[in-house]
Amino acid sequence: MPNCFIYNWLSKECKKQEAAGRQGEPLIGTGGNKFEGRGLKAGDMLYIVANMGGVMHLIGRMEQRGPVQQLENPQGSQYIQGKKCTPRAFDRRVPAAVAQKLRFEEGRPRLCFRPDEPEKLTPQTLRAVRKLRVRSAGLLDELLPSKLDDGETRRMSDGHYSK
Repeated sequence: MPNCFIYNWLSKECKKQEAAGRQGEPLIGTGGNKFEGRGLKAGDMLYIVANMGGVMHLIGRMEQRGPVQQLENPQGSQYIQGKKCTPRAFDRRVPAAVAQKLRFEEGRPRLCFRPDEPEKLTPQTLRAVRKLRVRSAGLLDELLPSKLDDGETRRMSDGHYSK
């Protein structure tokens, strides 16, 4: 059975990609530094999330196509190429009631919310890579479109992959 993980993109990365017109493009890969350390492997599901103003956003989901690649990219030295990718959506909010139900396998078992604003996430609660429990992954899946992209991809000069 594949493992499920969340991976946090900084809000400035989301804004940069949105400004570049990447809204709606398939989420076909991402870079970082902690994928190998967390044990990601082919077939695992990766949910890209962001904390924007205390609100969790679900950018998209992809299934890891192959092993973690050692590849310098704008986000780090490791790269994951995806398949069965959802479109990127920088405006897909995760309702606070759903975010409060998410549970993780390691570290803190749930997300942290601000004591003075219980509907808002604390700034550091979405760590770089966190392993989700299967039921929690299902909660995120309910927020995603059913149409997936599994087309062939190619690496572009900016380090991203495209059809």
